[in-house]
Amino acid sequence: MSALLLLALVGCGGPVDKKLVTGGSNEQYRSSVDIVDPGLSDHERAAFNWAVSDLDLPTLHRRYPNGTVRQVIRGEIKRVQQAHTTRLERLKRKAQAPLIAELEKVTARDVQLQITTGFFGAKPWLDMAESVYPN
Repeated sequence: MSALLLLALVGCGGPVDKKLVTGGSNEQYRSSVDIVDPGLSDHERAAFNWAVSDLDLPTLHRRYPNGTVRQVIRGEIKRVQQAHTTRLERLKRKAQAPLIAELEKVTARDVQLQITTGFFGAKPWLDMAESVYPN
């Protein structure tokens, strides 16, 4: 019984899982989108419009050959996340570089490591007799 229910659910993918015609003409592509569009929620429609906003038809076909709305949206989200993750890491390193250079100038003498425990678990603490920051 549960296998039958699972098969029924898999067959009911909805409009976001219908294949688009990306390998044909602009008219064929537009026609396939027009068939799917009425069944999309506002959120799905906005996401798809964003995902294809900077793609021409050959690029769309190369990335997602006859793909579904869901595949296009997820693929473009993944591309943006990967691109921005790399860029954010690079910017973070660049922004932190002067701070790290300043912190490397600090020295401490007679340092003792203490580990205390509290409500949030173990807490390392450095106890130092003197810290020096050169002018």
